[in-house]
Amino acid sequence: MQIRVYDDKIVFSNGATLSHEVPIEKFTQEHISKPFNPIIAAVFYKAGLVESWGKGTVNIIDECLKAGLPSPQYRYSFGAVQVTFHKIETTPITTPITTPITTPITTKDKLISIIRNNPKITREELAIALDISINGIKQHILKLKKDGILKRIGDNRNGYWDIDKNNVSL
Repeated sequence: MQIRVYDDKIVFSNGATLSHEVPIEKFTQEHISKPFNPIIAAVFYKAGLVESWGKGTVNIIDECLKAGLPSPQYRYSFGAVQVTFHKIETTPITTPITTPITTPITTKDKLISIIRNNPKITREELAIALDISINGIKQHILKLKKDGILKRIGDNRNGYWDIDKNNVSL
């Protein structure tokens, strides 16, 4: 296990052999579980330390979004699974504030943050990450495209999302 801490992110890496049935691309959606060590996995399940197999990566995404954080990125590189958690970029305040100001994070902001962290994410994965319907995702994407914030480069299968950084304040 390796943990790397940066100013803007934290990266966890752990050696693993992924099953061909569960490639890293499926980590953002509910999937079957193929534990590297099924005996240890069974012990944790029976001890009540995991609720079900194949949902942990999705639960991590959900908890990040609930906390107002960007969705984590999952990568498989050099025989290790890497999970990168990004912090929300903040602008330092130069004048003192006497009362705290909180601004709720909108679905639009969450959507942009998720896409920024994973430009190849699918609409289905976005729907799962934001816990809204595919039609809801389509409506948000249409609005972002209309506002000139988002565009699709390439086809649905091999393409990616491009965010116009000049039109986004996130």
